[in-house]
Amino acid sequence: MAFESSCDETAAAVVEDGRIIRSDVILSQVDVHALYGGVVPEIASRKHVEAIAALADRALAEAGIAANVHYKPLPMMTAYRNLGFRIGDYPNAYRQYENEVTLPLNTRLDDDDVEYVIDEMRKTLSSL
Repeated sequence: MAFESSCDETAAAVVEDGRIIRSDVILSQVDVHALYGGVVPEIASRKHVEAIAALADRALAEAGIAANVHYKPLPMMTAYRNLGFRIGDYPNAYRQYENEVTLPLNTRLDDDDVEYVIDEMRKTLSSL
């Protein structure tokens, strides 16, 4: 997996053998910065951090690797929101949610599937 960011874009890609692009996704911040007439570094930095996990999930999904968020904080569920709970009141729960990924794990995975997931995750972690 490869990551790249510029002033107003964040990108992630799954690359096989360093040459074959299996997927690539880009998030643009142009609309956000247009409000200020140009790139605002502090906003750009924050948006990169906010976007990277979701982009990694999308790039993995487009490459055929299902990665999901396993834990969803209760205040983000409709029933709890309707009771007045707000995720902003639980920053630790939200940080955990932002940084947790569940990889495929089921009885239909064959050895080749498992090796593919392991290889892609190793590449992802080594690129960070």
